[in-house]
Amino acid sequence: MAYFVPHKVKESRPAVAVGIPMTGMLHRTAVNQFLFLLKNMRDDDVFLPCVETAVASEARNTIIRAFLDLPDRVEYLFLFDDDMTIPLHTIEMMTWRKQPFLAGLCTHKRPPYEPVVYLEGATVPADATTSHYGDSLVPNHTIANWEPHTGIREAHGVGAACLCLHRDLLKTIPAPWFKFEQGGEDLYFCRKVRQYGYRVMVDTNVLPGHIGEHVATYVDWMGQRDEVMQRGTVTADELLERIAS
Repeated sequence: MAYFVPHKVKESRPAVAVGIPMTGMLHRTAVNQFLFLLKNMRDDDVFLPCVETAVASEARNTIIRAFLDLPDRVEYLFLFDDDMTIPLHTIEMMTWRKQPFLAGLCTHKRPPYEPVVYLEGATVPADATTSHYGDSLVPNHTIANWEPHTGIREAHGVGAACLCLHRDLLKTIPAPWFKFEQGGEDLYFCRKVRQYGYRVMVDTNVLPGHIGEHVATYVDWMGQRDEVMQRGTVTADELLERIAS
């Protein structure tokens, strides 16, 4: 069944560009999603060429540079990973928020499907589950108990699988926007966003799917959240033991 964004809704938003960093072959579910996305773009929107590379940070930076070369009338850049499904009206909803940085509420694609939204700090906040430290042992706490469809919320870091970025933010922050260090290229970018005075915001009304054995969404996480929260936190020593094994 085909779904289409009403013409009046599309015409009420600014022009956007869409970029898809690719690190492998597209899953057929993703192909169908991106064809659907193309059908719902306006004539003055821009679908940037897919950038295929083994390094996601390089692909994202290449797309951002191409976006900044476009006319200023193209206000927003959407970055969608190549293993995501994007809900109807995502572009319209996220541009309507008028946020310089806005992410969808994404999860990991494997059980227990933890959200990829984080707070930094030495202690675990009340609304977080596990502490995990990334590749460089930077403490990040997964925000566990946000409810979906409750508007926009602020985090310290997010995964970059579904991002809506305003041109002014990307012009203000110097390259490289993404770089694989300090826990991954996603959190590196989020730290730069905050360093330059912007906020990392998440739209809990946008629930993308992450393609794995099935298309995992935040609903899958809610089904396992209580069990995960009862396990407590993961210490740095425990994490190092897991890595060693």
